Amino acid sequence: MPTAQPRPPWRSPLRLLLAVHLALATLFSLIVPLGEAPDEADHYAYVVFIGTQGRLPVGPAVTQGKHPPLYHGLGAALTAWTGLDFDFLRANPDAQHGPDAIYPNHFIHTRLEDFPWQGGSLAMHLLRFFSALLSTVTVWGVFALARTLAPGRPALALAAAGFVGFLPGFLFSSGAVSNDNLAATLGTLSLLLALRIAAGGWTHRRGLALGVLLGLGLLTKVSLLVLWPVAALAVVLAPGWRSWTARLAAASLSLAPAVLLAAPWLLRNWFLYHDLLGWPLVRATVDVRQGPVDFSVLVWLASGLFKTFWGKFGAAGQIEYPAWVYALLLLVSLAALAGLALYGFRKPGQLNDDLSQTTPSRRRRDLRLERRAQPGQLPGNDDLLQTTPSRRRRDWWRGGRTGAAAGGDFSVTPEA
Repeated sequence: MPTAQPRPPWRSPLRLLLAVHLALATLFSLIVPLGEAPDEADHYAYVVFIGTQGRLPVGPAVTQGKHPPLYHGLGAALTAWTGLDFDFLRANPDAQHGPDAIYPNHFIHTRLEDFPWQGGSLAMHLLRFFSALLSTVTVWGVFALARTLAPGRPALALAAAGFVGFLPGFLFSSGAVSNDNLAATLGTLSLLLALRIAAGGWTHRRGLALGVLLGLGLLTKVSLLVLWPVAALAVVLAPGWRSWTARLAAASLSLAPAVLLAAPWLLRNWFLYHDLLGWPLVRATVDVRQGPVDFSVLVWLASGLFKTFWGKFGAAGQIEYPAWVYALLLLVSLAALAGLALYGFRKPGQLNDDLSQTTPSRRRRDLRLERRAQPGQLPGNDDLLQTTPSRRRRDWWRGGRTGAAAGGDFSVTPEA
């Protein structure tokens, strides 16, 4: 009788990483005063409107009503029973910005926010924990993306997931009420499925799942519309097609569920605002730039994106690291980009080689071979059969590949 296949050595580190991320994101949600995250009070107001009125807002009165309603609708279903009041949110008339601000908070925080939470305070904490769960799925998605790109390097996938999961800026937003958390989750999963289709081929099930993810993404945030052409390109470039007609038909079938899911919201926008995406409402609820976008504006935008990526805190991002911290992070970022460029220059075919190992047929073939293998049958497996679990883990961390060529997910064991 063949012995049971051991678990992949990366599974326990991944579970620990996800648990620690969830714990830290939850800690952020508990420590940051309610409402003191970007647009958090406005996102909460959107949830309150849906939860108390049972419909979507019309017009600019609910400022975040310009966004699609999926995150806020789910939040309303989760918290409607709490009462969804605003009693705990009291605007601070003395709020200040800048490094020397004495009163940086946008709200006055009272005992209404103390544990045990009730009413709106309880609702916002539930929404924050919902966001933390979503961000944990996002971190898993980053791991899976890296595993798909480099199946033979699980340590690299863990490093990628750890980098994303422990970014202070990401942890801060993960513990906040914001549709960005659901958008990040759906966007990551959409990219993951598109990459697997591009590497392993298109099937009806994969096409349907991709379309559902894209549709739900658009119902969460309009910016995820950028993934639609990426997904269509992944389907067109997938292996196994015999004609361009089949490629285009599969791409259309993959996008059809997305269109069907988003159609009610798009048609609502058309009837209310005479625009499918509701841009008149967007322009009515945001500051519209006056003047051209010149080089200085681009530098300002790039600086803001860089700081937000690494960490800016507070309801308006008004709390920053010291300047020297951002300077150090800039050097780290430039060094990382240089290393990535050098790696791509030295191994231009590595990505294609790695992707070629991820096809379902190849994984199934390698698994069947390994399950039937005896010592010495497969090149390079004799040493593996004779090593202890601790040595296999050590070799894995050093970058050695154990088990299947498709990524080391399996190791060969002798038959009894």
